[in-house]
Amino acid sequence: MKNRKRLLLGFLALIFILSVGLASFYLWKSQIFKKVEYDYASGKLSHIQLFGEHNQYVIFKGEGGVTQNYLVSMKTKAQVRDKTDHTQLKGDYWYVVTRDLRTPDLKEKKIDLYAALKNYDSSVVPWSWTPVYYEGRDYLSVTIGKNLERTRRAFLDLETGKFQDPPTGFDFKAYMAEINGSNIYSTTSLWEVLEKNLFISLDWSMFFAENRVENPKLDPNINFVKDHPDVAKRFVQGDYIYPRKGLVTRDSLYQDLRHWFAPVGQDKLEVTATDKKTGEVTVVNTYQDYRAWEEAHKGQ
Repeated sequence: MKNRKRLLLGFLALIFILSVGLASFYLWKSQIFKKVEYDYASGKLSHIQLFGEHNQYVIFKGEGGVTQNYLVSMKTKAQVRDKTDHTQLKGDYWYVVTRDLRTPDLKEKKIDLYAALKNYDSSVVPWSWTPVYYEGRDYLSVTIGKNLERTRRAFLDLETGKFQDPPTGFDFKAYMAEINGSNIYSTTSLWEVLEKNLFISLDWSMFFAENRVENPKLDPNINFVKDHPDVAKRFVQGDYIYPRKGLVTRDSLYQDLRHWFAPVGQDKLEVTATDKKTGEVTVVNTYQDYRAWEEAHKGQ
């Protein structure tokens, strides 16, 4: 009787061991042979075109950004996972692709963002980026942190490929608002002309708001269409225009817009601002004039 019990217990133990072993084998196999999915960003841009008297504007197809001297895009490969996890896993990469706007062939260079960040601070990961031109240098302002709840900014120098702390005195919010249309001309007659042509200027980019009306189009009888027909056509089709930071200022953009949206045969629009209380109309043909008028009419 005892022998039978021992045999039964031994048999059950054997079954248990085999079951655990078999389960472990299938788990190992599933981990080894499971399909890993990736998200990609190609970094490819096309139809890159510089225009303006000093080639101070860029239009292109694709997702990217512009400093003064570089057109910047990202080439990435990342395993599909929780969006709150940006840790570099096996097979992942994140390259910053720059194209030198000073060279005829738009010389291309790649910077390994993960590797550059590890040399600066290996305890954090990158989350987002913004092209910056500040005090004569081209940078990528990169939001970094262990998680999204606690982040800070670090600057990737696009010449050296190395990270550094943000320059002393740099104000990101003020920088982004510097060429924001609502800060430059929203209370002038120029704004009305831009609205009519569905032309939006916001945070260092300009785009065509085609979704606002049924048959969106630019006025064919303005200088912008006459001077830059290819750019105007692409703009209406959805390509963004980017000013090259440092080559375009608030005042120079103000003057370019006055010319672009003037009727063919007229050099520049006369821009006015109207006092809502008195109806007084003031000519504001420079950004400085506009700012002086704004200061005198705060609260309107």
